[in-house]
Amino acid sequence: MILDRREFLKTSLSGAAALACWVEIPALARAKGKDELIRRTERPLNYESVRSTFTTRITPVERFYLRNHFDIPQVDVAKWRLQIRGLVEKPLSLSLADLRRMPQATVEAVLQCAGNGRGLFTPRVPGVQWRYGAMGNAEWKGVRLKDILQRAGPKQDAAFVQVQGAERPVMDTTPQFIRAIPLRKAVHPDTLLALEMNGKPLAPNRGLPLRLVVPGWVGDDWMRHLVDIEVRADEPKAFYYDPAYRFPVSPGAPGAAIPADQMKPMTKVNVKSLIGSLEDGQRLRAGTQRIVGVAFSGEAGIDRVELSFDSGKTWTKAALEGPNTPYGFRVFRHAWKAEPGSHEIACRATDTAGLTQPEVPVWNPGGYLHNAIERLRVEVLAAVAWSLDTARADEAKTASAPEDLPDDPARPLVQGKCTLCHTADYITQQRLTEPAWQRTVDKMRKFGTPATDEEAKAMVAYLARNFPADLPPPRSPRAPLPPGSVSRK
Repeated sequence: MILDRREFLKTSLSGAAALACWVEIPALARAKGKDELIRRTERPLNYESVRSTFTTRITPVERFYLRNHFDIPQVDVAKWRLQIRGLVEKPLSLSLADLRRMPQATVEAVLQCAGNGRGLFTPRVPGVQWRYGAMGNAEWKGVRLKDILQRAGPKQDAAFVQVQGAERPVMDTTPQFIRAIPLRKAVHPDTLLALEMNGKPLAPNRGLPLRLVVPGWVGDDWMRHLVDIEVRADEPKAFYYDPAYRFPVSPGAPGAAIPADQMKPMTKVNVKSLIGSLEDGQRLRAGTQRIVGVAFSGEAGIDRVELSFDSGKTWTKAALEGPNTPYGFRVFRHAWKAEPGSHEIACRATDTAGLTQPEVPVWNPGGYLHNAIERLRVEVLAAVAWSLDTARADEAKTASAPEDLPDDPARPLVQGKCTLCHTADYITQQRLTEPAWQRTVDKMRKFGTPATDEEAKAMVAYLARNFPADLPPPRSPRAPLPPGSVSRK
């Protein structure tokens, strides 16, 4: 069963509480302070962590990426309830106070969007063009989902746990965000209903008041603003579970269509590593350079991280720091004696299960689970050639003005139809072929965008003309952390 907006209000809230929960936060004003994130889309909030974030084991909340499908709901936590229903002996309705009275558990785990690295695939695929920073490692505290399910008593034929949050799409015709995990994962002792992130209550943009934490698995299962849990015998028939967020059973040719019956749900995160102390194209002073980064894998620890400074001809082990937990970041370090010249630096991790990052990612139409070996190109200058101005010039290259829709006779049409649910920056970051734009517009219309066949044809032509596949990708601007992203308690 999928709760629509009306049914949700009837079952989980009443009267003024229902109205309060569905007052959406207005357009967010800019916070003052240092730019810390890369803005991918202003609406919904999709912000990527900058590369320099990834030099520590725990990711600070103020530098942690944001991923949303819809607008942030403003929840009245005093009247909020969590419903547990379906194939259970005893349906439950729990308040925050009820959850806080239950035994609490803590787990350190990486939250990573399944599409992290989507912007690195060739050929390009539609969606938020994440590169490296749609991930972070935090300490999560809350109630074991297992304990709640034991109270409810799953029936004998229970096999899946479906979850839904308080977010709702702008248009009623747009599919709601519904996910499900197998019961075996739901009752794992490390699967939590988190109330806190890094020692503080969840902030509004982080899933207030409760979010599901599924350690080792991709972020689409980590439901935010959790309000409903349904125990089921089968998998849900919901767009964001099937056909969305699916991965090929077997690798296919880049750009090739993959039949639906050859796709499977994503589960574990792949082994991955990232250098946080360097930027691609950076200029460095000759001499000893400190290389620092993080590595992680789904449900395994990290066995080793290796670095190459000669385009992969030779590899050197980096030093690993901290505990080797199955779900979290492991920091690596290496002191590199940088000689003048151009150098390609490569980084690869191997986990304790023996899995190593591949040379190339498994191409898939969703742009998911990119974990290919990272390669950076840096220029090392003799000490006399390097200056502070050189470093500042490189830093300036990381930011650029936000793009808008290009002026064109069809611009008003595209502006009016395509920005009902998101801001124009979602469009301007795409680089797609005309068939891919056609599929994207078709999807919009299925989601409820009112457009005639002639209007759709004009929209596809405009998008393919102004954002073709061979156009160089834009730089997304750095922007202050949106209000509501850090708990003040």
